[in-house]
Amino acid sequence: METIEVRGVSNPGWSFTHKRLKQLYSLNQWINSQNRKEKFTYKSIQEKISDSKNEIDDSKLRMFFPFLRAIGMLNNYGGSFFSNKLYTDLGYEFMNLVIPLYLNKFFFPSEDREKIINIFQLYILMGYRFMISNDCPNQVYRYFPLILKEVGEMDKKDFFIMTECINKKVDITTTIKFLKEYKTKKVEIKEIKHKNSFGYIVPFFEEMGLIEKIDNKNYKLNISKFQIIEGELNNVR
Repeated sequence: METIEVRGVSNPGWSFTHKRLKQLYSLNQWINSQNRKEKFTYKSIQEKISDSKNEIDDSKLRMFFPFLRAIGMLNNYGGSFFSNKLYTDLGYEFMNLVIPLYLNKFFFPSEDREKIINIFQLYILMGYRFMISNDCPNQVYRYFPLILKEVGEMDKKDFFIMTECINKKVDITTTIKFLKEYKTKKVEIKEIKHKNSFGYIVPFFEEMGLIEKIDNKNYKLNISKFQIIEGELNNVR
């Protein structure tokens, strides 16, 4: 059996799990409690929040802020700013309205719960749209849905073969052809770098509803969600 050495891709180290959403809720409570006439810097927020009794510390900020900025939910925090100017409009609504609603969704009837989940997914999808149209942290975020649409379904092995192609700057058409060929072969992969990228990047797409699980291993594209951002994705082909 052929063995392929693969590298994943750098990743933010988190996705919108229940645990992370509760931490974002705590972070937002702290931000809203600050004096709106006081100017902050990223460093001063790190220092102040570490000194508070909040469960968020500076390491969480280093994890959250860059990715929230990448998906258009934070304004540029490189200089000084007032706390009420940290969020973009999208970020303000997500942090103050959507996250609290989503965390309490089980208090609602099932039909309303489905609507809440859809709202949550759409806000992350809007953040994703911002990401792929601006400074995307890695091309895998742009290419994954396009490639998945063509190959039909993907598992962990397929994901790492895809990332290896992206790392080697192989074009999308060739990557798709390569994946389709390897689906007919028995191949083992040996992950040599960024082994956790599958565990963070794939859930991000699943949390926004852009991909769906077929079974315990395989994922497929959610076409209705894909159509919302198809124009932006086709611009990066």
